[in-house]
Amino acid sequence: MAVFGAGKLKVDVITNEGRVLGMVGSSGSLADMLNKRSTIPLSEAQAGPLSGAMAPVRQAEIDPYDTILVGAATGSAPVVGPTDRSAMAKFRDAYDAVYEAGKIRVAGTIYAIPGHDPMDTLDRSIELAIPIFDLSVTCNGAPLPFARDAAIIGRPNVKVVSARKKS
Repeated sequence: MAVFGAGKLKVDVITNEGRVLGMVGSSGSLADMLNKRSTIPLSEAQAGPLSGAMAPVRQAEIDPYDTILVGAATGSAPVVGPTDRSAMAKFRDAYDAVYEAGKIRVAGTIYAIPGHDPMDTLDRSIELAIPIFDLSVTCNGAPLPFARDAAIIGRPNVKVVSARKKS
C-alpha cells in the first residue's frame, strides 16, 4: 500500500448512515490505519447524507467496523499507489467483483492471490480493509459519486454478490 508519510490525507468515507469528508493524520497507508481496527479521528470534517449537502461537524471519526468505503478525496494521494497496484496486477488474478452493504452496491476490480476463491476474499483475509479499483457505487440503484480509482472496503459490513475472473 502507498505510504503517504507524515502529514494529512483528505478522505471520503461512506457508511450506511451517510458520508463524511475529513483530514486524517497519516503515518502510513490508509489500509494500514484501518487494519489497526481502532477509530481514526478526522479533523476539518464535514458530514451529510450519502448524496447531498455536507455541513461542518465538530467531531468525526472513521470506525473501521462501520465503514463501507474509504477513499482518498480529490486532490489527495491515491489509496493504493501505482507501484503497489502494478505489483498486484502482476502477481495476482484480477476479478470483476460486486459487493453489497445494505443499500450500497459497489462494483469494481479486486486482485486475489492465485488459487484463492475471490468469493472468500472477505472471509479469509486477515485484513479488515481491502483495495478495490475502477469502482462504481450505487445507493438504492442510483449512481453515487465516488470517483476514486481505488477505495477500501470495510469488510464486516460487506457481502460478496459475485466475482468473475477477468480475461
